[in-house]
Amino acid sequence: MKFLICLFILCFSVLPTNAVTLKGGIAYTVEQARTEAFDGIEYSLPAKIIKKNKTDPNYDINKMLIENDVDEVADRFITRFSDGSYGIIYKDNACYEYYYDKNGKLERVGKRISLIYPTKSFKYDKHGKLKEVNLYKNKTHFYIFNEKKELLYHWINDKCYDKNGNIVIYRY
Repeated sequence: MKFLICLFILCFSVLPTNAVTLKGGIAYTVEQARTEAFDGIEYSLPAKIIKKNKTDPNYDINKMLIENDVDEVADRFITRFSDGSYGIIYKDNACYEYYYDKNGKLERVGKRISLIYPTKSFKYDKHGKLKEVNLYKNKTHFYIFNEKKELLYHWINDKCYDKNGNIVIYRY
């Protein structure tokens, strides 16, 4: 009997091992996205973050970069929107996103929970009050809810749709 057990162990220990990595996606209904987005919500943002960024500290440089279609430099990423507004993410603190109007005045601050998808972010107005919760399925597909848990928008690739499927804004 010991011989059979040893033979069994020996046979299975020398067999080649193979592993298959399964790749899949996450699919959400709007209701599932809403539930996930509002789990662990943070309703306010520290005032010091708002105060420090009331105006874009790099407005002149960022405006020039935007006009020249530059979306990344050594220390930050820039996202341009069709209404002239833009967003800045600094690489040394990528969990915070700053959104400015076309004149460099702060409109929103986003706080991303993680940089690994799926993730979510909370968007606060210039007074630090929660205004939006975003649930990111991936970099190009996410849902935006208001603080009352109502679906506002759904981004797919570079286009933002309202709840009726109309394009509201797009990014370059």
